[in-house]
Formats: sequence, structure tokens, C-alpha cells
Amino acid sequence: AALNEPAAAARLRDVQAQSAGDIGKFLMMVIPVATDIVGAVTTKYGFTQDQGGAMAFVAELQKHDSDPEIKQMAADLKAKFMPAMPAMPSTAPAAAPDDELPE
Repeated sequence: AALNEPAAAARLRDVQAQSAGDIGKFLMMVIPVATDIVGAVTTKYGFTQDQGGAMAFVAELQKHDSDPEIKQMAADLKAKFMPAMPAMPSTAPAAAPDDELPE
């Protein structure tokens, strides 16, 4: 709910736009803003208002992912601040064609 408040949503969109899909900028800019926004809520449930508290909160949510409502809320929370990351190229060596395999 905190991430849906107009001022918070605008603040988050601004830093997401500034990070422009750069993972380094994302870590330095978006995570702290998202942590600050959700921290006001997580402290009500005994978590600290910092990145560690946010991570502990997410870990607690994951313990209840068999509950469809909690699972959906966790997915919604993640979708609010996690960028769509491009697929990483595979670093695995290509498989040799069958005719080049040793016997």
C-alpha cells in the first residue's frame, strides 16, 4: 500500500527512470528509495527501517508463500520496484555436434 501512494509511486518511478536498467544504478538508487518507502510499514511489524529490515520482512513473507494471498502480495511488492532485467547471455560452452564427440 505504501508503494501505491501517489507521492511514493512518483518518487520510485523517478529513480527507476534515472537508473535506466543499469543494475549498478538500480542498487544505488532504487533499492534505498524502495526501502525507505516500505520501511514506514515494516517497522509497524517489528522490522528495522533499513535494507536489513526489508530483507528480513521479505524472508518472512517467503515462509508463507503457500498462502495465495500473501504470495500475490509479495509478487505485487516485487513488481513495484524490481526492474525487468534482460536475460544474461549464457557462459556455458556450446555443445559439440554429435559427429565431433570423442568415442
